Amino acid sequence: MNTSAVSVKIFVFPGCSVPVKGFSAGGKPDEDNVGFDVTARGVVALRQWVPERPYERQLIFDFRSLPTRPFTDSTPHAGLTYVPQPGKPNSLRFTMRAMLYFGCGFVLDMPKGMHALIVSRGSTIERGLEIKNESSPIDRGFCAEPVMAIHNWSSWFVELGANDLTLGQLIFPGFPNVNLVQVASFGDIERKPRGNGSHGSTDKHKKR
Repeated sequence: MNTSAVSVKIFVFPGCSVPVKGFSAGGKPDEDNVGFDVTARGVVALRQWVPERPYERQLIFDFRSLPTRPFTDSTPHAGLTYVPQPGKPNSLRFTMRAMLYFGCGFVLDMPKGMHALIVSRGSTIERGLEIKNESSPIDRGFCAEPVMAIHNWSSWFVELGANDLTLGQLIFPGFPNVNLVQVASFGDIERKPRGNGSHGSTDKHKKR
């Protein structure tokens, strides 16, 4: 295990959240936390990318702009339903047994010898949700946005609002002392191949 301080560059998409260590009772980041809390930017397509920004996945649904009326059968949001509840903040119902891909809104630039994982937070599991791809490593050579494959394993729907999207935690196995250094643009990180983009692998997609 490398206990020395290691810096990892991170490019965060405009309007998205920087992963941060959880806060202690005093309001300061708790350095004893194993990972950095990851807040999703919304539901994304697994293998579709923004043409002018090939590191960014196509956004299917943005939780920062919740609907004001119920979804109809023609609304392409499988796994999500919306029913207005007078007197309550707008939220979406994540259908039981459904799985959706949530974009993390950042790109990592790790030093050689490192990889990363995004694992479930305890509070996420308590709500009946689980990150199904949490054991899949994000390779150092993966130069694009990771995803969290969130599964609702509960026997009921789970309500999600704009403040309920801190679902995972970013960890760097073997490196307990990591500093995330935010850069201003994608051009400030080392350009590496993206691979097929299923999560964080640099392997090419093989046709069967």
